[in-house]
Amino acid sequence: GKKMSKSLGNIISPWEIVDRHGADPLRWLLLTDGSPWINRRVGHGPVEDVVRRFFLTLWNSYYFFVTYARIDGWTPDARPAPPVAERPVMDRWILSELAQLITTVDEGLEAFDATTAGRALEDFVDGLSNWYIRRTRSRFWAAGTSADKDAAFATLHECLVTLSALLAPFTPFVAESLYDNLVCSVDADAPDSVHLLDFPVPDTTADDADLRRAMAAARQVVTLGLRARNEAQIGVRQPLPRALVTLPDTDGWDRVAGVVADELNLKAIELSEGGDTVSYQLKASFRDLGRVFGKQTPDVAAAITSADPDPVVAAVRDGQSVDLVLADGTPVTVDPSMIQVVEESREGWTVATEGGVSVALDLTVDDVLRREGLARELIRTINDQRKQLDLQLSDRIRLELAIDGQLEQAVADHRETICRETLATDITDGAASG
Repeated sequence: GKKMSKSLGNIISPWEIVDRHGADPLRWLLLTDGSPWINRRVGHGPVEDVVRRFFLTLWNSYYFFVTYARIDGWTPDARPAPPVAERPVMDRWILSELAQLITTVDEGLEAFDATTAGRALEDFVDGLSNWYIRRTRSRFWAAGTSADKDAAFATLHECLVTLSALLAPFTPFVAESLYDNLVCSVDADAPDSVHLLDFPVPDTTADDADLRRAMAAARQVVTLGLRARNEAQIGVRQPLPRALVTLPDTDGWDRVAGVVADELNLKAIELSEGGDTVSYQLKASFRDLGRVFGKQTPDVAAAITSADPDPVVAAVRDGQSVDLVLADGTPVTVDPSMIQVVEESREGWTVATEGGVSVALDLTVDDVLRREGLARELIRTINDQRKQLDLQLSDRIRLELAIDGQLEQAVADHRETICRETLATDITDGAASG
């Protein structure tokens, strides 16, 4: 009896989880956290992680769209969007990802593989929120109407509506809520429920594998660029003059280079071989050398450190063996795993490298770039104050600034941008009023 009582003490009622977190997060955990025959932890902690990682990200994307669609009065029929082929590259990319997602989820469910299908949905929602919306949000709050703005609304609307249909077998309540507001509220002829829809079919005209590969490379470059900025302790609001990027595959780079430059706040971005921004030092991996060369290991290590770095680095990167000559004239062949390549940034540059991709940032900041960075910091400060005052996203402000020196010149140089980004109707000298 005591053993049974102790065992039952670890049991959590499913209704307790449902009451606190909702039924759909529990469903999502059970369906996508692993194969049915694999043991997994089920409790408040894992379900809370699902809510934070997936459901809040999805809901924030939906809330972002609804907020700006209501402010702008946008509906799918009111202002038809340009054809997909004529939309900006970010729109074409996310719609290509959507087409691939539909195929992956359909194939997964057909094979009773809800885990693979669910993880593909999670990856898509993460990309939708943390890449597409973040890179295009300024299009939604731009003043007035335009074809570009309509394209952004139509693209995000299509993604969210399709997501509601793809999620319906997994999370019926969340899917129904999304569909009801996104579709039923604006289209009286639409089916009354997401569960009455046919399963989505991928748009083959939107599917662009080359663009997906190029954008994946762009996101990797951005990650490395942010790492390089962090190592140099230069925030992303400070513009930098240029970056040199080394890629193993440059196909499609011209389609996404502008996105990378905007995200990393760069004035220019160029492809490069990488050798002009870093210097190399060669070091020996003594453990690997010792297994092959035994007593010769110190001599081989000396030959490695004294070798010309550039051809050795090229061979190591290509996975090729390196021919060296020892001090006594003995030729040896060294496996690339026996050589460690240490990169050091040249003065005025910072470099981040991973998996054959390298990003070198030019750290030269002149007065013009410094003033632009100051303007960006001012915009952040003003928008933080807007939040503290609980201003609505559509509220306009009159801005008074008491400033001098470089900041005064920064405002003069970027007055229009500051007004646009803070929704200010005018900027006046606030010194007289304190």
